[in-house]
Amino acid sequence: MDTNKTKGESLKKALDQLYGEQSTLFLHCNVESEEKIKGNTHSLVAVVRFTYLALEHMNEMTGGQGGVIVNTASMAGLSPAKSCPFYTATKHGVVGFTRAMAASSTAAGYGVRFNAVCPGFVQTELLTSLSNKLGQFSQLADEFQRNAEKSTLTVSEVADCLLELVTDETKNGETLQIRYNGKKYMTFPVFT
Repeated sequence: MDTNKTKGESLKKALDQLYGEQSTLFLHCNVESEEKIKGNTHSLVAVVRFTYLALEHMNEMTGGQGGVIVNTASMAGLSPAKSCPFYTATKHGVVGFTRAMAASSTAAGYGVRFNAVCPGFVQTELLTSLSNKLGQFSQLADEFQRNAEKSTLTVSEVADCLLELVTDETKNGETLQIRYNGKKYMTFPVFT
């Protein structure tokens, strides 16, 4: 799911060549639009809805072929972004939801792996316009911009890490932090 139809379709074609046309899906959707917000397809809600929709088709227990779902969170899903509290909350939700889905899939035998990718600043249209959307936190825009300028990732760097989560069949319930200076699989406390 992405707003850039051309890039999304291009990625789908590349994945189709590797995994077959029936194994991939691209949905063109702008979860920032007011229309989508009113339709309850915004932020964390969109991730939950699309994950459940994908699981409905992929679940081995209901005739699907299994597979992997990688949800996109953010560094803000691991550490607070003080200029974006709501964004921070939703990205923490994406990480928690993804980890819970992985545990559920393992316990129930869905045959679907769930992982989350948490990139830092990525050179996208969203990044270039975000400092104008900080609202009541606009006084933090300069600091936000300075941090973004010194540590921005390319889309290709994020895509490489995403493909790692897709292709490595040992990865389930993983959260991969991607920063300008490298990547790291996160560890979380386990409660029994």
